[in-house]
Amino acid sequence: SEIKEGTLANSVFYESNGILQGKPWWFLNCLCKLEGDQPGLIGFGIDITDRKRAERRLALQDAIADILTTASSISDTYPQILKAICHTLDWKVGILWRMDYQRQALGAAVIWPPDSPQAQAMSSSNSGWALTTAVGLAGQVWDTRNPLWIKDLADYPKDPRNQAALEVGLHAGFAIPICIAGNTRAVLEFFSPFPEEVDDMLLQRLSNIGFQIGQGIEREHNERRLATHHSLTNVLAESAGMTQAASLILEVIGENLGWDLGAIWTLDSSQQVLRCLNVWHSPHLNLDAFRQASHAITFARGVGLPGRVWKSGEPSWVTDVVSDPNFPRADAAAHEGLHSGFAFPIKSGIEILGVIEFFHRDIQKPDKELLAMFASIGLQIGQFIQRTTKPGLNG
Repeated sequence: SEIKEGTLANSVFYESNGILQGKPWWFLNCLCKLEGDQPGLIGFGIDITDRKRAERRLALQDAIADILTTASSISDTYPQILKAICHTLDWKVGILWRMDYQRQALGAAVIWPPDSPQAQAMSSSNSGWALTTAVGLAGQVWDTRNPLWIKDLADYPKDPRNQAALEVGLHAGFAIPICIAGNTRAVLEFFSPFPEEVDDMLLQRLSNIGFQIGQGIEREHNERRLATHHSLTNVLAESAGMTQAASLILEVIGENLGWDLGAIWTLDSSQQVLRCLNVWHSPHLNLDAFRQASHAITFARGVGLPGRVWKSGEPSWVTDVVSDPNFPRADAAAHEGLHSGFAFPIKSGIEILGVIEFFHRDIQKPDKELLAMFASIGLQIGQFIQRTTKPGLNG
C-alpha cells in the first residue's frame, strides 16, 4: 500500500491504499493528538475509494487526450499510450498486439516497459506459445472486438501464458480492441501484479479510448489518401509527359501511403506484352534484386500481377505474392521480404495503357477503398497520357 501524509495543527492526515479481496481501496486517515488529563491519540478513517476511482478514470482520459491531440501520427504514440495507462492505473505491463499474417498469430509490436522481464515474458513468441485469433486474452479481444477483463490469469486456462504470468508475478489483465471500419487492427493489453475484480466503469472508459484511437487512425488514413490524390494531381499538372512523371507518381504513392516498392508497366502493343518502365522503392530498403527481376521480365495478358490486371481491366490485390501460383517473381519477392501487393490499370475509356503495382513487406488484408481510389487515379493518369502523348506511355 501507499501512504501520503499531511499535518494540520495537532492532527496528521494521510492516505493509504491497497488491494483487498481483488478490489483496490483508498482511505483518508486522521490521527489527532489528545491533550489534557488523558493525553494520547485518536484516529479515524474515511473510505474515499469511489472518489479515487473517479479521479483515476478522469486522469486517464485527460492523459490519453493530451497524447492524441498533440501527436503528429497516432502510430508513433503507442509507447506513450501504454506508459500513460500503466502509470495512471498503477499496472505493470502494457503490450500492443498486431496480426502477423505470415504466422497467422498476434505479434507484439510495442511493449512497455521495454526492458521489463515481466513484459518480455508476456509478449515473447519464443516461449512456446502463440496467441492466435480467439486464443488468450488479446486473441479473444481481437476475435470479438469487445474489451475483456480477467481477475486472475492463474485461474484462466484459455490463455497459454497463465503459467508465465504466475512466474513473473502478474495476475489481473484487461485488453481493449482498436478497430477501423469494423475490423480489428490492434489490441492493447495490460497486466497488474494483483488479482483485481473488473471495474466496469473503468473498462468502459478504456473501451472508449480504444474507439478514439481507431477513429484517429482512420482519420489519418483518409488524410494521407487525400494528400496522395492532391499530390498526384499536381505531378500530372506539372509534368510534360509520362517519362517525366513516372518516378514522381511512384514516389508520391509509396511515400504517402507507406508502401515499400512500386513499378509502372507500359503496354508494348507490337509484342502484346507489358514492359517495366520505372521502379521506385523506399530509400530505407535495398530491393535491387526485385527491381532487376522486374526490368528483366515481360508479362503477357493474364500472367503475373500486371498481366491479370491487364486482362481484367480492374484493380487486384494479392495478400501474399510469395505463395501466389501466378506470380513469376515470387523468388525475388521472397528474397527481398516482399509479401502483399496490389495493382491497378491505367485506362483511357476501356483501353488499357499500362499497369501500376505496389508491394509491402508485411502481409496485409485487401483494402477495397484503396483499390477504388486507385481505379479512379488510373483513369486520371490515362487522361494525362492521352493529353500529353500518343500512343503509349513513353511520352
